[in-house]
Amino acid sequence: MGAADTVPGVSGGTVALVLGIYTRLVTAVSRVDLHLLSLLRRGRLREVWVYLDCRFLFWLLAGIGAGALTLASVTRTAMETQFTLTFALFTGLIAGSVLLVARLVGETGRTLTGWTPLRIGLLLAATAGAYWVVGLEALENPPIGPAYLFICGAIAICAMILPGISGAFLLLVLGGYHHVSGWAKRLTSGDVDATMLIEGICFGAGMVLGLALFSKLLRWLLATHGPATLAALTGAMLGSLRRLWPFVEPRPEGVTFKEWRPEPFLPSPADPETWLALSVAGAGFAAVLLLDWLGRARGEEPGEPTMAEDVQTVGRPLEEDG
Repeated sequence: MGAADTVPGVSGGTVALVLGIYTRLVTAVSRVDLHLLSLLRRGRLREVWVYLDCRFLFWLLAGIGAGALTLASVTRTAMETQFTLTFALFTGLIAGSVLLVARLVGETGRTLTGWTPLRIGLLLAATAGAYWVVGLEALENPPIGPAYLFICGAIAICAMILPGISGAFLLLVLGGYHHVSGWAKRLTSGDVDATMLIEGICFGAGMVLGLALFSKLLRWLLATHGPATLAALTGAMLGSLRRLWPFVEPRPEGVTFKEWRPEPFLPSPADPETWLALSVAGAGFAAVLLLDWLGRARGEEPGEPTMAEDVQTVGRPLEEDG
């Protein structure tokens, strides 16, 4: 999951689904709530350990951290040295995820299924809105700092509870991915200073807030308006593909990746690199569909939930948690 979470377009939630731990993960995540704070305030640590499934979360988070540290530096270097091919791969991965989430629209409805006119309208509106938002100058050059990283953490962590939605992709759209992925290299080399510690604490605090608040909102939306919510998410991902356009002018010599503002262009069919990039994008698309197929194959086993049933589990009324 950690390795997947460092790659924009590969959902850690989908990997959890394939590995058979998705429902347990979502249950644990959803319990970062007022009841947990009440137990902590009263010093009932043994009950906290059981309520939050801490043994499971401890080993899972340790593995996620190890996987993220291993791959984050590789992904960051690939972005800096092979921009076109790397972003072509990201585009293919996201396109596959769009198809995955779109298919869920017809599988999670309780009475109506399929793409109704309302859901198509939500898809188009979300696509247009996301296309406009990711092109804003504020996201081209975001105010990277503790406050902004707090917001990034709160938004990106919400991807954990939905298969097909990538937290790394949300970070990339928000303009914080390159900065956050750089922490892995600095940690492994021992280059840690007070600024990085403060930023890391703020990012982590945002993740906690996202789990405590946004995950509840997403669960409520899935419980009451599941297909419509997924339709809007599909459109948001589709419109955000603008941010991943792989064909850009070369980075000027002497300009760092952080300072660089890529200038997009339409590729030429006569350029071999165009077809190489498209092939890489196709491979990424196929990889996501393979993950989806593995998850669905597991769901066909007796007693195992399908992906749609897992998403419905996320969106069931909160009082059913007991």
